[in-house]
Amino acid sequence: MYGDTGGHNAKLGGYASMAPCIPSILTTADLPQIASLACPKPLSIVNPVSADGEKLSSRDAEAAFAWTRKFYDVSGHGDRLAITCSTSQSR
Repeated sequence: MYGDTGGHNAKLGGYASMAPCIPSILTTADLPQIASLACPKPLSIVNPVSADGEKLSSRDAEAAFAWTRKFYDVSGHGDRLAITCSTSQSR
């Protein structure tokens, strides 16, 4: 199951839960490009992980989402993008 399906307060569980919304989207675009589509809306990327599920460091997360950061910055909305990584090692 990809997330709750009932009511207007349905909560989705992570980016993978969005995959059924646009079939095969990840064969056309990567997550940083997809994330940039949220601009100019505020976007928080919290504790991103690599493709193999490993937590990214702050430096690696900024590098992974450099496309998204550049898109927000160029559009004049850089202050609306937050990329945050927890220092905790627990999952």
